[in-house]
Amino acid sequence: IIFQWPHIVSTAAISVICAVSLFVLSYHAKQYRFAGNVVKNTIHVIDSLHNKTRLIADRVPQENFGALIFRAGFPEGVNWLKNPSTFDTVIVLSQSHVDLPLRKNYPGVYSHNVLLIPDTTIRNRFSVNDVYFLYTDSALNIISR
Repeated sequence: IIFQWPHIVSTAAISVICAVSLFVLSYHAKQYRFAGNVVKNTIHVIDSLHNKTRLIADRVPQENFGALIFRAGFPEGVNWLKNPSTFDTVIVLSQSHVDLPLRKNYPGVYSHNVLLIPDTTIRNRFSVNDVYFLYTDSALNIISR
């Protein structure tokens, strides 16, 4: 339809459409950068873990304002990226439907405090070979003994 209009009008319409598209892309780029940081930091943490056989992940973020993070396939992705000596089992307890606040990075915070695990049944069965990922607004909490 645009090309049926006079040349000057169609050129102006295409220019406006391109400008609006660039503005929208630049606006949403920060969400995709943040989603990439969450994934990159998760991969970095997974690469640093050794001698763990079970990964339990809680509140895994699905998306951030439309930018996909871990919508589906978290266990398959972990198994694909893992070290050969890591994780026999990957369990996703829950996925978060809440958008994380945007930050410059999303750090991994290591802890040996098993009391941070909200589920008491998992806390009581938590062994030395387990690692627990708790995704929060501020960081990925990695809990291991």
